[in-house]
Amino acid sequence: MATVATTSKKFSLKLTDWEKGLIVAAISPIVPIIMQSLNAGSFTLDWKVIGTTALAAGIAYLAKNFFSPAQTVITGIPVGTTTTVTIPPPGVSVPALPIVTSDPPEPKKAA
Repeated sequence: MATVATTSKKFSLKLTDWEKGLIVAAISPIVPIIMQSLNAGSFTLDWKVIGTTALAAGIAYLAKNFFSPAQTVITGIPVGTTTTVTIPPPGVSVPALPIVTSDPPEPKKAA
């Protein structure tokens, strides 16, 4: 079954944007920690570098989402199927987009 999701509108952020921004901020300092440890020859934690990297990554992710236009993302459609999406005219909103999927065509048999 296909799932339709819409990203946040331009110049706005949804709760999921904030959640993902926090995840990016938490994961991004791993690279500097590994690089510093390899260069120093021992495992060291420089909290200033970790905090700066986390803050910069989180802000960059939120800024990217804040300035990106809204997008419709359709997932759950098997590869090779034909999908028809009916888009409403501008200014008309609908609760869900109707999606029609069909099986991929059968491969032609060699003679």
